[in-house]
Amino acid sequence: MNIPQNTFRTNFPNSLRLPLIAILAIGLLSSISCSKVTEPQTVLLDAKRLLEVRANAHDSDYKYASELKALYEKADAILEAGKVYTVTWTDDIPPSGDIHDYFSLSPYWWPDSSKPDGLPYIQHDGETNPERDLISDRKPIESMIEDVGFLSQAYFFSRQEKYATYASSLLRAWFIDEATKMNPNINHGQVRKGINDGHKGGIIGTRRFCLLVDSITLLDQSSSWKSEDQIALRDWMGTFTEWLLEHEFGRDERASNNNHGTSYDMQVISLALFANRHDLAKSIINDYTFDRIHTQIL
Repeated sequence: MNIPQNTFRTNFPNSLRLPLIAILAIGLLSSISCSKVTEPQTVLLDAKRLLEVRANAHDSDYKYASELKALYEKADAILEAGKVYTVTWTDDIPPSGDIHDYFSLSPYWWPDSSKPDGLPYIQHDGETNPERDLISDRKPIESMIEDVGFLSQAYFFSRQEKYATYASSLLRAWFIDEATKMNPNINHGQVRKGINDGHKGGIIGTRRFCLLVDSITLLDQSSSWKSEDQIALRDWMGTFTEWLLEHEFGRDERASNNNHGTSYDMQVISLALFANRHDLAKSIINDYTFDRIHTQIL
């Protein structure tokens, strides 16, 4: 598994980014509870370096001036495009019948050409069925997280409210607004048509939530991201975390000894830190993550 070391696809310096191991270290260090209040309480991004860049962001001779310019251009392009992402974007209804449920297809399962209706699907290992991105929520959620990432960083460094305003609208559309919000579960991820209504592997589709929590943190001083938004999103994330911990799909992914298990840890740890549930983060690290590092990395 390629562990995401960068929050977004920019040429921003690696020194601003921390690998997954940083999440684990942060969860274990007691200093997490006594960080300076002036520093953003980020999980993956290096808070001290973020502040350093912001302090120099208006200096045209600053060593990262070209990266900042590229970041603002990308954020401006997002504003210009005006795209909003929701789980309600498609007419394909999840097996539950609730359009607010996240829905995705298992990537390597294809219609059976020998059957009139193609059911049940059969596996072509390593070959991605292009149908997946025609109806799945996989791409919209990834695009939402990426756009919020660019916008939140642009806001943090420039303090231009226009970026925070649009980032806030994207977050509300996906998580908060009644008409479009996603239900906090992955009951119908990686569906294999004709075989099941969902699979544990669907949880990997929300692995970038570990990046999203930093974006939300960078919006903290914005007038556009209101306290009631933060409360509503923390409640959503808390409910989703409980689903990850208690649902059979979550328990099965937690027991996985491959990249799916690592992805599970990334999500639960980062969401726990976002909710100030440090004991939960530490328990996941101690009970599961250290063993994964030993078997998968060392």
